[in-house]
Amino acid sequence: EPRQRRSAMAKLWGLWEVRSIQGRSNLRPRERLEFTPDAQFRRYRKEASGHVLQDEGEFGANRRQIVVDDLDLVYDYEVRGSDELVLADSEHQNLIFLQRRQRK
Repeated sequence: EPRQRRSAMAKLWGLWEVRSIQGRSNLRPRERLEFTPDAQFRRYRKEASGHVLQDEGEFGANRRQIVVDDLDLVYDYEVRGSDELVLADSEHQNLIFLQRRQRK
């Protein structure tokens, strides 16, 4: 059987936690972003009791960009290895570093 190729978007699927930010962003360290196979996006903010759903909507992606229309977000992205995601604004002045997390 020929090997099936996964779409570029499939690398994004899962739960990611903001590890650090270089520059300015409306995201904060320890917030989490989730991208699902059915093109759903969720953003969780960190509170004392755990992570709480803050925003959700649909997202689109190609090999280079993630677009979340409901939140008016557009990021260039790069998945490094299997557990690091880097988001960048259009001018690559502001970077967001995320690490893959397992859902508990």
